[in-house]
Amino acid sequence: MTSVIAVSANAMPRDIEHGKEKGFVDYITKPINVTRFFAAVNELFESKKD
Repeated sequence: MTSVIAVSANAMPRDIEHGKEKGFVDYITKPINVTRFFAAVNELFESKKD
């Protein structure tokens, strides 16, 4: 199964909820917080090691 992190300018709570309901493992809004983005990517890689 492929894991996808959404990066979007749509930042309303309903947009984020809808994205997660559709299967995104995380939903990061613009402007991008680079620290949070890298943390999400690292978490995804760590979970795939198992």
